[in-house]
Amino acid sequence: MDTDKIQAAINAQAQLPRPPEGFAWKLYGEATFLKPISWHEHEHVATTNAFPTTTYATSPESFSKTKPFEMGLTLQVMRDSFQNIKVDAKQIADAYLQPHLDTHKKYIIHFERNANNHVDLTTLRYKDAPPGLKPLIVHKHIMADAESDTVHIFTFESPEKSWDQNWKKFGTPILSQLRVNTIVTLADAEDAQQLTGHMLQ
Repeated sequence: MDTDKIQAAINAQAQLPRPPEGFAWKLYGEATFLKPISWHEHEHVATTNAFPTTTYATSPESFSKTKPFEMGLTLQVMRDSFQNIKVDAKQIADAYLQPHLDTHKKYIIHFERNANNHVDLTTLRYKDAPPGLKPLIVHKHIMADAESDTVHIFTFESPEKSWDQNWKKFGTPILSQLRVNTIVTLADAEDAQQLTGHMLQ
């Protein structure tokens, strides 16, 4: 992250409201969001991709690459795809999204796409029910910014049985107040705040 982006992130964090009880503000790259204080967290940096990709995950469960959680938040950040392979952020987001649409087309609960200037915003919620495994509800919030050549993918998931409770207690606070400085600072852009807020319902 360059100096300007670091300063922008610091400035944005300084203006954050007091977090709700049990949460703290988490700064990860250009993204700032509420994280439950007691949740575990891990980060992975992919070194074999054609462009830089990092993954951050947090959950109340103890988890690892070989032991995924059932409930928690994952943030994937893909950078500089156009610079490296001449494929822009919106195309990268589409390439990521399409397999999820194809695989879960019978179980899609909500799908919506909107554009705000140079940013494409996508929300996808679906039921994931592989044979023999516990059914999950998966909610994805995808921001593709062609100007900054960056894609942010926020995924909140929970067992279907406890989805309503977990979405209200954790998913909604986390995703309704997230900020991505290279894409949009929700506190400073009323139109984007209304758009994103609508998509999170």
